Amino acid sequence: MSIETLDKTTVNKTMTFVEFFDRADIENICTCLVNVPQRVIILGERLKLLKKHAINYQKILKNRGFEVEFICREINKNNLNSIVDILSNLVETYDDCFFDLTGGGELYLVAMGIIYERYKDKKIQMHRFNIQNNHIIDCDQDGITITQKQLPKLSVSENILIYGGDIVYDDIKKEGTYDWELNPEFQSDIDKMWDICKKDVRLWNAQMGILEVAEICKKNNSDPLIMQSRITSITNCLKQRGARFIFIKSIFNKLYQNGLITTYEYDEEHDRLSITYKNEQVKKCLIKAGQVLEMKVYKTLKEAKDVNGELLYNDVMNGVVIDWDGEIHTDENALDTENEIDVLAMKGGIPIFISCKNGIVSNEELYKLNAVAERFGGKYARKVLIATSLSATSRQANDFRQRAKDMNIRLVEGLPTMTDQEFMKTIKALWSI
Repeated sequence: MSIETLDKTTVNKTMTFVEFFDRADIENICTCLVNVPQRVIILGERLKLLKKHAINYQKILKNRGFEVEFICREINKNNLNSIVDILSNLVETYDDCFFDLTGGGELYLVAMGIIYERYKDKKIQMHRFNIQNNHIIDCDQDGITITQKQLPKLSVSENILIYGGDIVYDDIKKEGTYDWELNPEFQSDIDKMWDICKKDVRLWNAQMGILEVAEICKKNNSDPLIMQSRITSITNCLKQRGARFIFIKSIFNKLYQNGLITTYEYDEEHDRLSITYKNEQVKKCLIKAGQVLEMKVYKTLKEAKDVNGELLYNDVMNGVVIDWDGEIHTDENALDTENEIDVLAMKGGIPIFISCKNGIVSNEELYKLNAVAERFGGKYARKVLIATSLSATSRQANDFRQRAKDMNIRLVEGLPTMTDQEFMKTIKALWSI
């Protein structure tokens, strides 16, 4: 995604913003993105952590075309007198201080009340930014705010960077994030695959599981689009996974008729299964059972528009591998925390974390989704789990539904039975939970 450029008239070459560091990290940079200052002073505990986040914020602004100085000051959030002393020093050092009260704890706000009264002659400027509705709230009672502009639309990568992480791409690690080329032909292919899959998602999963294993067992071949493997090898590998080899010819016929595979041969007598895929992107969708559901959701999010005909979601990514601390290690033995989110979309500055499950789903998926969303979206994150195979009435499924509700995770069911119009309506509503 190309990064939205801020209007140059919003740059204030003399203004100094003072930010109270908050772990809802977007609150530490939202004001800077709305009205770019000359410098930003971040106050908070753990100087090393402040500096790390300041580097990320500076990087985001630089990518948008702005050079902003960041200064980090360590502060004891439990010592009111110390907070007041530091704030007094800033007011006396910088005549252009503007205090952002969006983040920070209660004691910071008490200290700001003291500073406001102590330096009334300086007409100290204070405000809060409401990220949910994109409005600035005047907090110094003069009726003036620095700007009425809205928070610029953030990309997925910017959101992850704001929260201290980074995206791992497949050019760095084999299992990293793949950059899909969503051209018209591939969009049509996604629809064709979904139309086959939704007829019976469990049968689809079983057959794509065969292709996944076949890719592992295949004989050496210089053409990556050609898969040739022994049926017995595939069968043995599936047994190790607790699965059986059942070949449903009708599904492969439909793949062939739709041009998704250009050749296929299933020959039990000669112990041979061979397939030629249309292209690399189609292959990626067919050798991972749940990929086609992810791609249908991803494609629909990319197409969704608001009542004015504008794109509803300003950035969408599929298969986003997130490194939690932003320090990506290529050494396989290195200790590193990474998670993959199936689909991640941005609505302005609000991230929507979506887990897509095209088969059996356990409570563990709820906890994984919740952990990643809380870490990289905090209280502003939207959490969605799309499940296609939950039982309609079983006790276990109902317990799962209740647990999702308790965790503020929206559970979306029934996509395979929806028309394209119903599918789009459901996808459009994901951000407004």
